[in-house]
Amino acid sequence: GFQRVLWGLVKKVVVADRIGVLVNQVYADPAAYPAPVLALATYLFAFQLYLDFGAYADIAVGTAGMMGVKLRENFNWPFLARNPAEFWSRWHMSLTTWFLDYVYAPMVRSVRNESVRAFVPTLAVMLLVGVWHGAAWNFAAFGLFSGLTLVIHHGARRVLPWGRRGIFGDYGWSGPLATVLYFLGVNFCIALLFRAPDLPTAWAILSRIFTGPWIWDEWFTPYLAVILILAAFHVVRGTLMADRKGFALPAPVRGAFWFGMLMLILF
Repeated sequence: GFQRVLWGLVKKVVVADRIGVLVNQVYADPAAYPAPVLALATYLFAFQLYLDFGAYADIAVGTAGMMGVKLRENFNWPFLARNPAEFWSRWHMSLTTWFLDYVYAPMVRSVRNESVRAFVPTLAVMLLVGVWHGAAWNFAAFGLFSGLTLVIHHGARRVLPWGRRGIFGDYGWSGPLATVLYFLGVNFCIALLFRAPDLPTAWAILSRIFTGPWIWDEWFTPYLAVILILAAFHVVRGTLMADRKGFALPAPVRGAFWFGMLMLILF
């Protein structure tokens, strides 16, 4: 349990808060930065949000574990998701489960029209999820956008002949491709809507990213490297956890590792 608390503090204090320094600087004056910086800052915020929130869950689970209480996990490597339904089954699982049980299920049972039942409860619930994060139009847009992606995903699986294969279905070879496309596209839009102070700013950032100019400076490279390292760690660790595998390191090595993590937290 204490190791879990330490790991949560590393994610929050060492990684997420340091990422936040750059993200806050860029989003404080987005017009002053070129398109590559805006894109990198938005992808970095996606990791900041996950690491920040996931760290709180780690600390809570670890603290409870030290007192003999087993709490449920709240995140399950969400950036490995291949579609919206899988993402929301991996992200903030306590909240999404509550909304499914106490809001979505009663709404579905109360709607008799099959066409309405296919999309209205989903949009309504995701709108509530968005507003739950804050009473602002960008959070409402984040909820509606998330709901639309879920509706499109379920509709494609039901209607398209290749919907149960390909990127909408049961995957196979296309699984890693679906994961990359979902993160680059949908998670980018979610992060943008979540971080932008308002909808006009979000639209201005999105327009600037797509219209450019895309001028690349050498100092952008370290931030891209940070994103790639975080993504690689997420994939490797998440895959090992899914396969119930781990690294059986000698006790002195583990001790040195946790001592190093403690020093990082202190510094």
